[in-house]
Amino acid sequence: MATVGAVSCTYVKRPSVRKLRTRGEHWQIPGINGYGAQTFGTGDAEFSFTVVKFAAVADVETWFRNIEDLAWTIVTVTDDWDISYPYLLITEVGPPRLTAARGKHESQNYDARGELTVKGVKTQ
Repeated sequence: MATVGAVSCTYVKRPSVRKLRTRGEHWQIPGINGYGAQTFGTGDAEFSFTVVKFAAVADVETWFRNIEDLAWTIVTVTDDWDISYPYLLITEVGPPRLTAARGKHESQNYDARGELTVKGVKTQ
């Protein structure tokens, strides 16, 4: 089942989480041959993904608030293929998009589709 932290979703699309990479900087000083360089440790592991929920309108509104409450927390995200991405710090959520939808998913009727974009960084 697709989840963000402990919040269940109908779909978690394209997590595209990058691995931590060594960061650094290089420089030149006028009058001195060569370059200076310094490494800063690992980072630059941003991610972005879309979460979707099909449910009743009231349930989708509650789901919006639950996902938004995860901002600035470290969570594990499980995508549609049951692949887990641990240690993700969520830095931005939104804006919520609510559209009318009718149908049945996993034997439950729904009348709304909620969608959010979630962004953040991998911490480990």
